[in-house]
Amino acid sequence: MDIKYFTLIMLAQFLTACATTIDRRILLPDEFELHSVAYDIEAPTWMIPDSVYNKKIGDYSVIDADTSFRRSKDKLISSDVKENLISFFVFGDKDLYNKVEEFEVVSTKDFSFIIKNDRSNLSRSQCKITSISIDERTEALITTKDNDERDFPNFSANDSANNRFARTSTALSCEIKQDEKVYNLNLFSNENRKVNVALSSDIEEIIIENIDQYIVLEINADYNDKNTDSDDLYYPRRYAINSGLGLYMNAEQVSALSFVGKPRVWFKDNLPEDKKQLFLTVNYSLLMFNWLDSAWR
Repeated sequence: MDIKYFTLIMLAQFLTACATTIDRRILLPDEFELHSVAYDIEAPTWMIPDSVYNKKIGDYSVIDADTSFRRSKDKLISSDVKENLISFFVFGDKDLYNKVEEFEVVSTKDFSFIIKNDRSNLSRSQCKITSISIDERTEALITTKDNDERDFPNFSANDSANNRFARTSTALSCEIKQDEKVYNLNLFSNENRKVNVALSSDIEEIIIENIDQYIVLEINADYNDKNTDSDDLYYPRRYAINSGLGLYMNAEQVSALSFVGKPRVWFKDNLPEDKKQLFLTVNYSLLMFNWLDSAWR
C-alpha cells in the first residue's frame, strides 16, 4: 500500500476517534434547561405533499397543514448596457454588450395548520411570508454597424426568491386563534439578518428574543480527566446569527426553539395547558416558516 494513503487512513481514524459531532442546539440557561421539557421534531425531507408537515409532538398533533405556491411580482428598478469585457479581451469582439437589469422581486407564500391535544382543544395558525429580493438579469446583445441592437441567444438570471445573498428583507405574519383568544405573531428580518419578533394579543404580550449561540454535541472517546469541565469537552460553543429563539413571559423564560441541528422546542415545567399549546403553535409556525423559506436566516 502506498504510504501516503496509509497515512490518510490512519489520520481519518484518529480524528474520528477523538471527537464525533452528533448534534447541535442552541445554548440555554442552566436553570431553564433543568426545569423544562424538550421535544425533538423531525424535519420534513421533502416539501411536498402538505401532509409532510403533519406531525405528532408529545400529546399534541399537527393536522391539516396547508401551503400555497409562491407568488412573485417583478418591478424594474435599473437598466444599463455594458461592454462584454470577457468577449473583448478573449475574442477581440467590440460589438458584444451585456444588457443588465435589476428587478425588485416581491414574493409571498401562505401556510396554515391546526394543533390539537388529546382533549381535542384546538389552536389554528394562518401565516403569510413576504420577502423582497434584488434580482440581476443579464442579456447579451450584438450591436450592428447601424447601431441597432438585436438579441443574442444568451440570458442569465438568479433565483432571487430563494437566494440568501439577494434577499433584502423577509416578513412573517401569523394570526393564531385559540378558543376565543387571537394572537398576532410577527417577524421581520432585514438584509443584515437582524431579526425582530413579537407575539401579542389584546390582553398580554410575550417577548421573543433571538439566540445566536449554539453548542455542538460531541463524544470524545479519549476523555479520562474527571477534573475537566464536561461542558468545555462535550459542548464547545459556536456562534451563528438566528440559531434559535427564546420566549419570555413576565421576565421569565417559558419556551425556546432551536433552528440549528435537529429542530427542538422546550417548555418550562408546570406551564398551564393553554399556554403550552399556544407556545407550541408559535414555535411550529416559526419552524414551518424556516422550512419553507430558509433564506431569511
